[in-house]
Amino acid sequence: MKQSSTLLAALLAAAAVVAQEGNISGPTTSKDAMHYSCDPSSCKLPDCNCASTSPPGGLSKDVVPQFILFTADDAVQDYTIDALNQVLKGRKNPNGCPVQMTYFAQIQYTNMSRVTEWFVAGNEIADHTMTHEGDPQSDQIVGNLAALNAFAGVPQSALSGFRAPYLNYTNAMLQRIAAAEFTYDSSSTSSVPVTDPNTDAFWPYTLDHGLANDCLTLQCGTSGPAIKGLWEIPMYAIFDDKGAAGPHLMDPWLDAEQMGDTSKVLGWMQNAFTDHYKNAQRQPFGIYTHPIHFASSVPGQAPQPQVVKAINDFLNWAQPQQPNGANLTSGGTGTSDDTSSPTPSDPYRPFNAAAAQLVNAVALGAAAFGATLFAL
Repeated sequence: MKQSSTLLAALLAAAAVVAQEGNISGPTTSKDAMHYSCDPSSCKLPDCNCASTSPPGGLSKDVVPQFILFTADDAVQDYTIDALNQVLKGRKNPNGCPVQMTYFAQIQYTNMSRVTEWFVAGNEIADHTMTHEGDPQSDQIVGNLAALNAFAGVPQSALSGFRAPYLNYTNAMLQRIAAAEFTYDSSSTSSVPVTDPNTDAFWPYTLDHGLANDCLTLQCGTSGPAIKGLWEIPMYAIFDDKGAAGPHLMDPWLDAEQMGDTSKVLGWMQNAFTDHYKNAQRQPFGIYTHPIHFASSVPGQAPQPQVVKAINDFLNWAQPQQPNGANLTSGGTGTSDDTSSPTPSDPYRPFNAAAAQLVNAVALGAAAFGATLFAL
């Protein structure tokens, strides 16, 4: 009993620490600080992709899916899986396949059997260090890979993505994960509204020409290291009624709660989704969670049904925004199920080949595209 109480206390303390993890208060980059230059005529898919607000491969936004990125961070436990099931269980993509997502897992406080179950169910497991260490060294990064493989049975080949705890990363850390042969990182922040002419809401890109996000704190473009072939999948902020002055990244419902009304977050998410889908270039839309914050079965922690409701209300609202969907797989290294010739009975089939190119070339590790809920 004493050991159980100690573990619970540690978990709740960790939850208190991460409550502010992923918070941002304003822009994290600027055009002047970016120093970024990339020639798309020489940086070509599938091995290279410039940071751009336009869809990759020269595709028109009208023929690419609107992706929703659903991720979870930190320890995997019964109650975190239960929380995720409250919002994802039973949901399907336009092609009828179950929705899948990415869990950036640490081994500290983690129930490895639940990691195994979550992976076998078709979800992606990615690296979040062994003990939740910011700007981690190689032993934290590679040690977590070894543990997830040895104790949860996740194949090394499937462990292709990384996110830095606290989103605390450096140029040197990116070089470390490249040396460990990861496919992608998803630690950077897109902090300027997607409709702003100076937005940093780039489609996923490779670091062949350096970083193009978080340039107010890190070395970007020609000022920083070029890391050939490593993909960066930015985390896209949503914004409250203050617009650019009110960004929110991870667990935005916590910010809304501190502002006195959790229900506000639904409007923030709907407005941001509309901007991504209709008013910009269909850059992916993100829902980034620490599921412990809306878990209903954490001993000593009050349930948060209002958060579960806000997430479900958003997903229930967003899915009907599009009348049809390209027949795409989700999760893993997503590909189109059908790239055959178009037929009159399926007006969206002409877009399948283009969508397949997009998913194959850009999703790769598929953390960003784990929840391909909505496609047009």
